[in-house]
Amino acid sequence: MISNLYVRLFLVSFITMLAISPVRGFVSFSFSSLVGFIIYFFLTIFCFSKYKEKLSIWKTLTVLFLGLWIFQIPIRMFHFADSLVSLPDIIIQSFGIICGFLYVRLKKPINILIAVFGFSIALFVYIKGYDLWIHKLNFGTFTGKVEQYKLPVKF
Repeated sequence: MISNLYVRLFLVSFITMLAISPVRGFVSFSFSSLVGFIIYFFLTIFCFSKYKEKLSIWKTLTVLFLGLWIFQIPIRMFHFADSLVSLPDIIIQSFGIICGFLYVRLKKPINILIAVFGFSIALFVYIKGYDLWIHKLNFGTFTGKVEQYKLPVKF
């Protein structure tokens, strides 16, 4: 019975990841990060609130992460440089699980601060952070500003 609940949680997390994936292609990575953070934040709160007496906290957290990362791990292992463009997306979605976990585990004033902090980070990535990341990948700087320098020898 308990292992069946873990399988269900894994499937819910995995299907959530699959449902968010088209947003990356049809809208943008930054919007996918924001939507993924929100969905995984509330999914984590729901899972911990509903199953806190039945399931282990750490196993539940592991199963939620596994559902999110099951496709990402092989891609990141074998094609890390090629998959850097989507790295902030998966990190922000993972951050949604962490913030949801901390929201459930911590006391009232602190858990609200964690939620506000998490939503602020996700909103920053949506508004500006992802553009900074693309500039870092393309130009080597977060601002995208590249200065011309003189060659030491004339050709």
